[in-house]
Amino acid sequence: MAHQRGKQDRVEREGDGATQRMSPSLIRALDSATRRETLRSLHRNGEASSAIQLSKSIDTDATNISYHLKILSNVGAVSRVGERQVRAVPEKLFASAVSRHRQVVSILADTEQDDAWLRK
Repeated sequence: MAHQRGKQDRVEREGDGATQRMSPSLIRALDSATRRETLRSLHRNGEASSAIQLSKSIDTDATNISYHLKILSNVGAVSRVGERQVRAVPEKLFASAVSRHRQVVSILADTEQDDAWLRK
């Protein structure tokens, strides 16, 4: 049962994005300014980034961003797309998975001014 709920909680899209579902877990995930700003940064850049890279433009440390990336990943809003080595330390790379989800993109745009305090 928990496995089925996990599948339902992820971002759901069909075809060109016309059918979209905002699961309760996705809605809860987007209730955090830090998660919205993290997702907004990934979405805007259009390329994969690590928590360390994101922390350079978001006013919080990489550990906190990693925590929020894990939550966003669990609901399907971001995808882990790779890893890179920096000074022998692996950094996980994430990319936005919501580019065709009009409702999420709209929420990110509508809350951008509210979340401006998080930008460096």
